[in-house]
This record gives sequence, structure tokens and C-alpha cells, in this order.
Amino acid sequence: MGETLQEQLKRLGLIKKEEAEAKKREKHQQLKANKAKKNAPPPIDENALLALAAQKKKAERAQELNRQREEKLRRRQEAARAEQLIAAHALPKPQGGVAFRFVDAKKIFRVFVEKEVVAQLSVGKAAIVRQGEGYLVIPAAIARQLREINPALLAFFNENSAEKQDDPYAEYAVPDDLDW
Repeated sequence: MGETLQEQLKRLGLIKKEEAEAKKREKHQQLKANKAKKNAPPPIDENALLALAAQKKKAERAQELNRQREEKLRRRQEAARAEQLIAAHALPKPQGGVAFRFVDAKKIFRVFVEKEVVAQLSVGKAAIVRQGEGYLVIPAAIARQLREINPALLAFFNENSAEKQDDPYAEYAVPDDLDW
């Protein structure tokens, strides 16, 4: 049992000593090469790299689409919330009333409201918002909420007048028959 197959073949004369030595050297070199391959980094698979890059790009695109979809949904919810606030808190339109003129988009518009509402609009206790093609009057508290949701809805809001406390003419009464 002590002899290898190569030694037995040499003893029988089936292979020559030089051939056996060459085969042994060749086998030794192959073992060395295999060891070097094991220690070397694995070969780079370009297809795997391309697939990984494509997968990463696809994930980024999906994430961007999700973000856009969520943003669109959020805007729709805000628009619906604004519509509900306006519909629930809009002051009723009078049959007659006084014309209140205001500037919107560099044009002068008018809304017919009651005299009390004109005073509220002037001091900032009420505001005018865009509703479709027309305009509605809402209380100032709702106007502040709408400004947070969508400031473009506000057509007229005289908020600065409500904050002014230093009106030098506050003591003087405005005559009732004064009409602009």
C-alpha cells in the first residue's frame, strides 16, 4: 500500500521517469496556480454589476414616483380641506347690499355685501377668497387657516388694519351718510 500509482507504473515500465517528473511538476504548478486564484479577488462579473446598477436606478425611480404621488395626494387633500372651510364658513350673499371694491391681480373687482361686512373687511375681521369664477367673504380666522393651506386663494385680506392700534383718527367718527 505504500506505493503510489505513479511509482507502480514506473516499476512496471509503463511510464518513464522523466515523464513522471514532468507530470509531477505540472501538477505542482497547477496547485500553486489554484492557491493564487483562491487568494485573488473573484473575477468581476460585468453583467452582475450592470444588473445591480439597473436595480438601484429602478429603486430610486420608484422612490421618486412614490414621493410625487404622495405630494399630489397631499395637495388634493389640502384643496379639499380649503373647499370645505370656504363652504362651511362663507358669509351668505345678500340680495342687495353695498358694493365693496378690491384689487385682485391688478384688476378692480367688486362684491356686494352688507354694510356691517364692509366694516369688517375694512378692519381685517373678514376676508375675500376666490371660489371658482367668483368671490366669497369669510371670517378672518378662516382666512388665516386658508393662508397656511393655500395663500393663492385669498383675494383680499386687510390683516394689517386689524393690528393697528395707533390710529390717530380713531377718536373721530365717520358720518353715516359718507359714501365713496
